[in-house]
Amino acid sequence: MSRGNAGTEAEIHVVRVAADSPAAPLVVIRLLALLPPEWPCSTHVSADRITLRVGAGPDTAHAAVAGALRDRALRGWSLPDAQLVL
Repeated sequence: MSRGNAGTEAEIHVVRVAADSPAAPLVVIRLLALLPPEWPCSTHVSADRITLRVGAGPDTAHAAVAGALRDRALRGWSLPDAQLVL
């Protein structure tokens, strides 16, 4: 899934921490819907991990994803780390 390109991106990893949490393909759709629509995004989805490349600064992206993960539909998923990709 892609919404464009950006020069500096934040790479955000979201991981499943509860076996009964929603499936990754559903989570990534909801997660992207909760992020600002003007942000370019690309994703890589596996069963227990979602990697987002977001066209926003790392602090801003991390805060937005952390906020989105408070949504009840994303229960059982966590944001363990974030790093800048040049």
